[in-house]
Amino acid sequence: MYIYSSQIKMKIIPIVLIIVVSWLVYFVINCLDLFVNVKLHHDEDCEKIMLPLEAEDLAWYGNVIISGMSDLKASFYKHLAAKQIQKGSLIYIDPISKSWGYISMINYPENLPFNPIGFDIYNNKTLYAINTAFGDFGERIEVFSLSDSKEGIQAHYLRSIIFGNNWLGKLNDIAVLKEGHFYVSEEIFYPDTPEGRDHSFWPSIKNMIWSIIGNIQVLCIAKKLQTKLLNALAKIIVIWSYYFK
Repeated sequence: MYIYSSQIKMKIIPIVLIIVVSWLVYFVINCLDLFVNVKLHHDEDCEKIMLPLEAEDLAWYGNVIISGMSDLKASFYKHLAAKQIQKGSLIYIDPISKSWGYISMINYPENLPFNPIGFDIYNNKTLYAINTAFGDFGERIEVFSLSDSKEGIQAHYLRSIIFGNNWLGKLNDIAVLKEGHFYVSEEIFYPDTPEGRDHSFWPSIKNMIWSIIGNIQVLCIAKKLQTKLLNALAKIIVIWSYYFK
């Protein structure tokens, strides 16, 4: 009986190994798109606009593009460098004149860091900006009302939607369906620390593994809005969206 069981195990082990290796090969081929024909385009004809800080994400507003400048190097590519982060800002870019300028942020709290990542504009007047604020401020979405004036575009601060430190550094982009009803995408699985992104070995490995497995889209429905912040997220639906099908 023992000999018979051993023979079965000896036959099963190679089969399991073949299956595992085959899956790994398929995974690598699928991730790298090795057999996909891609028509390459060069950026030599692109018109470049130089900015003092990095810009992340774009959103159309009338005839201009709204974006945000933030210190992405200190925020996400240096080890625990939150104290080194320069405060970001909202900007507009004129694609016709190839110029850019700052957007006045009216009534935005002076002590609140602004490190904008993702944007969306609802109904051409309400700007939602993901803000990875670090420190005691956590991950949040700042909501502004946009208006035009003689001085230029103004963004009037309305409120903050608080996600807290459990989501710090995780949010990447936002799509607003209606007021208080939006999707956000997740960039990393484990949150950053209040002191900044941890680039030590194990945190980096854990986030890399989870980013390979899949990313998360979160649907948030705000049930009750107050003037300064969102007290509760009434419903959170987590949808796993795998990179491979």
